[in-house]
Amino acid sequence: MKQIVLIGSIFVAVFLSVATYTCDADWCLVFAWQKQEKMVRDNMLVGDYLRVHISELAPEKEVLGGTYYVTQLTFTENNSGEVSYEDGHVAHRASFTYAGKNGQVRIVRFEQME
Repeated sequence: MKQIVLIGSIFVAVFLSVATYTCDADWCLVFAWQKQEKMVRDNMLVGDYLRVHISELAPEKEVLGGTYYVTQLTFTENNSGEVSYEDGHVAHRASFTYAGKNGQVRIVRFEQME
């Protein structure tokens, strides 16, 4: 009888550990999904902002009547990224850092890359 109780206790302990882990894993998956969704939403806002304001952010002016437009946008870690842009005549690359709150975007740093 002691063996059955011991085996039953071990089974219950293992079952509760697995159930707890599964709940934590589910919560982690939901949290990771929400975090990923926020990151995608922020990246879309930043990308839209850069596309509209690239001429204002660029340290050099367009040449020969061209208008800057974004050709490539890459997000890296810690609210930063790299943007390639051109005016049809001259191409440039820059690194940037952004901040965002309540759907508003602010470019904190925009530096030309060689």
